Amino acid sequence: RFGRLKLNNAEYTARDLAVHTENDGDFLGTAAISSAYFKNGKNTDEIQTAEVKVYAIKGIQPIAAVAVRFSETDECSYAYVNSFYTPKTLGDFISDVNLKENLKTELCYFYSNEAENDVVVYEDVPTGVVWDKLLNDMTVVNEPDKQVGSELMSISAKIDVLGYSNMTVSLTEDGYLWTNILDTGKYFYIGEEKIKAFVNEIITTHQGYQYIYDLITDGEPE
Repeated sequence: RFGRLKLNNAEYTARDLAVHTENDGDFLGTAAISSAYFKNGKNTDEIQTAEVKVYAIKGIQPIAAVAVRFSETDECSYAYVNSFYTPKTLGDFISDVNLKENLKTELCYFYSNEAENDVVVYEDVPTGVVWDKLLNDMTVVNEPDKQVGSELMSISAKIDVLGYSNMTVSLTEDGYLWTNILDTGKYFYIGEEKIKAFVNEIITTHQGYQYIYDLITDGEPE
C-alpha cells in the first residue's frame, strides 16, 4: 500500500498512517501508484503499479498532502505527503497544512553554551505560546535551503492526521525559525529579538531538567 503517487505535477510519498475516511475531503480523481516489487525480502527491480482514488484531507490543501483509498471497501484511507512542497510564506504554510488545528507542540530543548551537549528540557509548553510569540507574522518569506546559525532552542511537534511525531521547529541564534514538517526544510526569518524573547520566557517561567544520555558502545566497559 505504499510507493509514489503523482498527481497534478506533484509527487507524494506514503506515510505509515491510516486516515479515517471521515477526514477525507473532496474527491480529486484517480491516479497510479508505483512501487518496487519485493519477493522473498529482496528487490526484484520490477515496478508494480496500482490505480487508486485520491481525496483531499479535510482542512489540508492537496498541494501539501492527500488521502489515498485503494478500494471502496477500505475502512480507511492512507496519508500521502508532498515532501517537496515549498510554501512562499509562513502564512501559506500555516494555511495549507491547517497548522492552527493540526500542530501540537510537546517538548522544548534549550541548548546551553556552558558545556558540550548541555541540554535543558522543558515540558508542557502550551502550543498557544508558540503561536503568540513565534508564528504571528504571516508575511515572513520562506527561504529554502538557507544556511542558518546554531540552534538556541528546538520544539518537538506532532501532526496526528499526517502521522508525524517528534518533528522539529528550530530557533536559531541569527533569527530563523526552521522546520522539517513535511520532510524537507522550510526557513523563515522571524528576527533575533522575537526568538530571544521566546527563549527567555520559556526558561524563566517553566521548570526544566537537564537531558543526560549515555553513549552505547559495542565493546566491553573499561
